[in-house]
Amino acid sequence: MRVAVEQHLRALDRGGDEIVYVNAYLPPPRWIRLVDFDAVILHTTFLCVRWDPTFERYRRAFSWLRRVRCPIIALPQDEYDHAAVLDEWLGELGVTHVLSNFDAETRSPIYSVLDGKAQFGRALTGYIDEAAAAYCREHALPAAERPYDIVYRALRLPYWFGSHGQLKHEIGLAAAERAPAHGLRCDISTRPEDTIFGPGWLDFVMSGRAIVGAESGSSVLDRRGEIRVRIRTLLATDPTLTFEQVDALMPRGWDAYAFFAISPRHLEAVIARTAQILVEGEYSGVLEPDRHYIPVRRDLSDLDEALERLRDVGRVDDMTTTAYEEVYLSGSWTTDRFADELRRMFGTRRATPLRRRVTGAAAPAARSLEELTRPLTSVWRVCGVAFTVARLAATALASVGQRPELARLLIREWTHIRPRPLARDLLRLGALDRFERYQRTASGPWRVLVTEEADSLVLRTCHDGDRVDATKAAGRADRVIWDHSRAGVTVAANPGAPNADLISVGPDGVYEFTALTGLVRRHPSLPWAATLSPRV
Repeated sequence: MRVAVEQHLRALDRGGDEIVYVNAYLPPPRWIRLVDFDAVILHTTFLCVRWDPTFERYRRAFSWLRRVRCPIIALPQDEYDHAAVLDEWLGELGVTHVLSNFDAETRSPIYSVLDGKAQFGRALTGYIDEAAAAYCREHALPAAERPYDIVYRALRLPYWFGSHGQLKHEIGLAAAERAPAHGLRCDISTRPEDTIFGPGWLDFVMSGRAIVGAESGSSVLDRRGEIRVRIRTLLATDPTLTFEQVDALMPRGWDAYAFFAISPRHLEAVIARTAQILVEGEYSGVLEPDRHYIPVRRDLSDLDEALERLRDVGRVDDMTTTAYEEVYLSGSWTTDRFADELRRMFGTRRATPLRRRVTGAAAPAARSLEELTRPLTSVWRVCGVAFTVARLAATALASVGQRPELARLLIREWTHIRPRPLARDLLRLGALDRFERYQRTASGPWRVLVTEEADSLVLRTCHDGDRVDATKAAGRADRVIWDHSRAGVTVAANPGAPNADLISVGPDGVYEFTALTGLVRRHPSLPWAATLSPRV
């Protein structure tokens, strides 16, 4: 996870609040519906599932939120992406507050359903974290001692983010090309493999006297993903199309929006005392041109002039000091200030402890969430665990039932097989079978093939139309593998169910059947491809 995302996610941690974090990647625990919360916060890391292919499963799994009796606060980002889906979803959930990245005029095309129903405010995409600022104070070198003059990282965004999306990497490429002529040393890359995650990002920002960049956001409004689909279709026909050629094939005005906002990296540059050369813009009202950053026109025609300004070390240092004092030391854009704004939305209503609400007793309010929910939630948890175990056990046993030859072999060889690896193997075989059955019933695009490749038997999840090159195994197979990487890293134990248990296939979607590999090695003459084929 990027540092700025984690800091944004955990903004309330330092205020003494009792917080339950629900990882939406897994189905929500049923006991959580019994808790009377003071507020529910829908973070951007949850709301971004609206453009995921499995969005409808998330939509059903969290539909119970519409029945909670407290403020529901949404913190969306990238609101221009699947904008209509976001607007409708937040309306379904009964969201009471939306903290948008944009002002009222800019966000008006996005929220037609919520307009007049929810209270809108404005939030940044990230804030200055005090721990990060303290780290920079301790580790930042004086500008003259830094190894580089300009640093930058940016990915080449897909064309459906519009001309503004292209600008984010174009300024990096242009700076890298022109900087040597000004005697400036650079560490600039737009390659995905050079992306920096974790705490190393701040060290990277502090390694340069300056960083280039542009506002976060997009110049396209994609209401339901139709822009993305249309551009993908064009590129499937001709992958060599440039952005300008795609632009000429798109409807008039598709790239005419200005959904721009300040990025967390701009605030990180402030606390790192790193100067900024930025495409001119509003930067959410936080940064001012020629005061907090060196501006560049959107066509980059004056980039050489901006690079030359870096040679005036004294004026650049004055600019970074001004940005540090007015943006950071003012305290206006810190994570703690953002947390206080969230708390004000909770209102004066306090949640009724579950114990009192259910029993009617007049006992004092519980001091912690664990005490508050203990009377009933432990029962829910035990029942939920038992139900899950039973369902997964049924999945594992069904895999044996689909393979009678394998069942007979397991009965003969049971003394040579370790039970835990076998249970893991059978569970994933059962999940594979159910996946295959669901795909066939629903006329889905996936199928499972058993192939012999080099020294391995591979159960490969393939998309219709994929070409699978398989080479005949030479002699005995040394491994049995399920390669689900083209479809994902997880699979549902009960596909199609809104609260299906998700089973991790393995790292990167590849799982090695350790127990079955041992059987294959002991009985190399058996027709293993037929034995392991899912008979669904």
